[in-house]
Amino acid sequence: MVNKIDTRSAFLRSKCHCGTKKRGTSRRKCNNIYVEDNVYKPDLAIYSQSELLRNGQILNYDSPDIVTNSWRPFRLRQEASIKIRNLSPTVPAINTLVHYATSDFGIGTRKVPKISKLVNVPANSEIKLLFPLDQETINGDTRVGVHILIAF
Repeated sequence: MVNKIDTRSAFLRSKCHCGTKKRGTSRRKCNNIYVEDNVYKPDLAIYSQSELLRNGQILNYDSPDIVTNSWRPFRLRQEASIKIRNLSPTVPAINTLVHYATSDFGIGTRKVPKISKLVNVPANSEIKLLFPLDQETINGDTRVGVHILIAF
């Protein structure tokens, strides 16, 4: 199905950039109009070290959105718990791909893709996803890197 735009109603809501209130009231020809209807999109969010680094902020290596271990006693869990938020107050995120990868602990280590999940996140809410840790990770070093890529 093709989305059609009602040009008449868009014309009535449009303003001219030449200083007049409505297009067509100026005597000179004006082709600079814009439509006041905003396009709203989902705003998915997760703690991101790379984003903090780009913005010159201090990194926290204990992500509030990715939990891989229990503290007492310290041990890796069987699955990583991932929290993803949709900060948009009005638009849900439909059919969003969440990619999960692991790596050795540290900066610049090779990420190994593991699982991808297709999810829906309602507007102004959060979801919790569980991704199983593989046996190699569970039996290896307890310091593990978990990476999440959200594609929508």
